[in-house]
Order: sequence, then structure tokens, then C-alpha cells
Amino acid sequence: MSRACRLLQPGAPRDKPQTVEQPLRDEHAASLLKGLKHANIVLLHDIIHTKETLTLVFEYVHTDLCQYMDKHPGGLHPDNVKLFLFQLLRGLSYIHQRYILHRDLKPQNLLISDTGELKLADFVTAVLRGLVLSDKWEVRQTTVEIHGREERHLGYKTIQARTGKPVLVGEL
Repeated sequence: MSRACRLLQPGAPRDKPQTVEQPLRDEHAASLLKGLKHANIVLLHDIIHTKETLTLVFEYVHTDLCQYMDKHPGGLHPDNVKLFLFQLLRGLSYIHQRYILHRDLKPQNLLISDTGELKLADFVTAVLRGLVLSDKWEVRQTTVEIHGREERHLGYKTIQARTGKPVLVGEL
């Protein structure tokens, strides 16, 4: 079985200040990802941690949905769209049950195996949800807004997969 590696720099500055929803970019994140075992989630085989780097060793999946859609410029067959959407929803349901939001759903992060199996990948910007440490409405509302964005994005990409044309050019 082939492997793919991703090299991360522990302790690198984060894009945003730390909040209740921490980006999953450190050793804890790698441990969390190692616990995700599902047919529609790319499998993390190993974690190699040195003083300078953190290397994540994933299963190798040949192509992503973006490349797959490029091979079908007129759009995908409705049966393929249904199959991919079903698999995507299964993967999302699995991570949402574990209080993880992906936050970067796009065709490049949806891998397609040689057997047509769709796998969610690239959890670098994922966050834990439901961790409310405050009674402030703003904290709870942020989680709901992020979750809603993920669902809306999924709808746009489903239409794009079927028609071969982006729904909102330049927006996604």
C-alpha cells in the first residue's frame, strides 16, 4: 500500500489568535486524526515527530475531486454525483459526531480512490466544535455559523459537480 507524507512545522505561528476553537495543527491534532477510522476519511498511518518537524504519513489516494471533474468538463453523471455526495455526507457525519468541523471543503480536499471511494482529507484548518467555555452568545454563534457555511459550500459543490460549472465564480 502506498503512503503520502505531509510535513508540518510545530510551533509555527497560527493564522489567527488562539480561540476556543483551536486549529488542529499540533501533536494533539495528529493524535486526534489518528483516531479517525472511516472509509470516507483519508487514513493517517503514522506520526513522525522530531525536534524540527512533524510528519504525518497518510494512505495514498491517486486523485482528488478537482482533477476528476476536470476530466469530465460537461459535469458528472447523476449517479456519480449521488454516490460522491452520499460518501461525503457519511464522512462529514462521522467527524461531526466527534465534534470536528472540517472548514475547508473543496474539491482539492476530497480524494477519489481508484475504486471510486471518496475520502475527506486535509484537516489542517479543522476545529473542534461544541467546546463552549463561556455563556457568551458570540462563542456559541461562531460554531453554528461555521457549520452552516460548511453545509452551504457542500450544496454549491454538488451543483458544480453535476453541471461542470461553478455556482459562484470567485466566491469559493
